[in-house]
Amino acid sequence: VVGVRRIGGSVGAVSAEFLVEEGTAKEGQDYVFESQLLAWADGETSDKQIQIQLIDDKVVEGDRHFSISLTRANAAQNRDVVIGRGKTDVKVGEDDSLGAVSFVTSNHNVNENSGYFVVNVIRYNGYNEPVSIDYEVTSGSAIGGIDFTEQKGTLKFQDGQKSSFFSFVIIDDELLEGQETVSLILSNPKPLREGQHLAPILGTPNMATLTIVDDEASNEPAGSIDSSFATVGGSDDSVQVVEMQGDNKILIGGGFALVNGLARNGLARLNSDGNIDTTFQIGNGFDGSVRSLAVQPDQRILAVGYFTQFNGVNRNGIVRLNQDGGIDETFNPGGGADNPIQDVLIQDNGKIIIVGDFTSYNGVVLNRVARINNDGRIDETFNAGSGANFSIHDISQTVDGRIVLVGDFNSFNGSACMGIVVLHQNGEIDESFDSGVGFDAS
Repeated sequence: VVGVRRIGGSVGAVSAEFLVEEGTAKEGQDYVFESQLLAWADGETSDKQIQIQLIDDKVVEGDRHFSISLTRANAAQNRDVVIGRGKTDVKVGEDDSLGAVSFVTSNHNVNENSGYFVVNVIRYNGYNEPVSIDYEVTSGSAIGGIDFTEQKGTLKFQDGQKSSFFSFVIIDDELLEGQETVSLILSNPKPLREGQHLAPILGTPNMATLTIVDDEASNEPAGSIDSSFATVGGSDDSVQVVEMQGDNKILIGGGFALVNGLARNGLARLNSDGNIDTTFQIGNGFDGSVRSLAVQPDQRILAVGYFTQFNGVNRNGIVRLNQDGGIDETFNPGGGADNPIQDVLIQDNGKIIIVGDFTSYNGVVLNRVARINNDGRIDETFNAGSGANFSIHDISQTVDGRIVLVGDFNSFNGSACMGIVVLHQNGEIDESFDSGVGFDAS
């Protein structure tokens, strides 16, 4: 939108015509122009607007320009009209980007007897248009052809693709030789669209080192630390829960803000080798600690804890995430829990039981235990009465489907239960379970 102003007088009706001229921005590709006439009535001085529709083409072209010129002004009764500043240049700022390409980390580890190694390469700060980058696997202290297979190649990223990988063979010899290193190099990022004169950025790290851990030297006894699990740096604060996914990836939750030096507020997913899974993106993450996790059969992830927001969205104590780390909008807990949720259990029928310090869920009084449906709403077929009088810390389920709760409570629905209680599927106490005087502390 470009403003046009009438100044120096307002007597009589006035109109103005204008012309849009192409520069590096082209009509039909970067903008759409429809002829318009600007008109002021007698006595009118309000600003008028020239409206040009811009086209968001998802093509990376850099900033472009076109110009608008006032070509003629007409006035009633043959009055003279003077055109002041008659031309303006319009810059169309580029909002698309080819991005940058780099390794996830500059340090990797692999056991000599692993057979091969997979190197993850990521694209960030822009994913428009296809691009490529060259990679090379070459000798450090390890010798190509003896300790590993040397390799060169090119990775291609399609439009919108955020990650890719390459792999190479690790050769297991029978020599005692200690740790050896392989050099990994990225170079020559370039666009794949014909005529594209811009290029993606070679990000950092673009050089990395793989350490091959000699299996003859590291024949580790049972119970010793697995040196092939590369948690370089670890977490900067407590990890309170770990959960395995069906694909052998590892979810960790807690009070941390960094894992292996990368920002991961409260939740991270690791590959089986201990490196961060960069395909799992949680944005700003949690504003409080994650206490427990549960993975559904469809691999969606339930997280509960001491948080009130996830990635800027209100989620009091509970949220469900998709496989890529984004929030699952089909699960809506409404107002959620009024105090922290300590544990979560997914039942075989898909219903979800939560326990903790809360006394209400989505505005309904539910003392420290509730069952919710797969969409986040309260399951009203589960009735635990007045619930527990103090916190419930953990939940489990017997083979026959009964629900076991433990915590700080000494009463449940008015009955004396010192720290442990077993419930039927409908939330009623299982009277056949008798713990006697129970526990004297949590």
